[in-house]
Amino acid sequence: IVRYKREPLGLIPKVVIHLMGLREQYRALGHKLEAEGKGDTPYRRMIKKQETVAKFLACSVNGVLAYPGFRLYDPEVFECVTSVTRTIIWKIIEVLQPYGWRVIYGDTDSVFVKLKATTRSAAIEEAREVERLVQNHIQQWSDSIGARDKVEIKCEYVFDAIIWKKKAKSDDPAKKRYGAHYIVKDW
Repeated sequence: IVRYKREPLGLIPKVVIHLMGLREQYRALGHKLEAEGKGDTPYRRMIKKQETVAKFLACSVNGVLAYPGFRLYDPEVFECVTSVTRTIIWKIIEVLQPYGWRVIYGDTDSVFVKLKATTRSAAIEEAREVERLVQNHIQQWSDSIGARDKVEIKCEYVFDAIIWKKKAKSDDPAKKRYGAHYIVKDW
């Protein structure tokens, strides 16, 4: 078990919190633009790219901690974050199995769940139900271990088809690309 002090807040958590805050600002602005009928404008596309960059930067912070050439190299922090994300994925699997849902893929920042619905509208409702169920379960678990920060679970896409393909020149199963046709995103 690795334990870290809560106060004062360290540099790495501050950076991640800042980046995730930026992501949420861009996401909120994007939703506002879509509500105003400006969802397919160059400005909206730029905001979406900025949201994605903020997410990628926040997610990459953990990866760079495992790189020996990084000035703040700390494999213990990397392993701790990886352990927590792995635990969250297992908790998601644990909560969904009794309901007949199956996690078909999971990595550090996403989980793909096989839904049972056969129509678009039913799939959207089912995805919302999965999101609520998982968010409640993960929040209860997070509270039970005394986590300071809220773990947020969001359903970002509902796909009607998806395919995974291993990246060329890689034997690493984590190095995958996927292609999908989504029917709903970021509601």
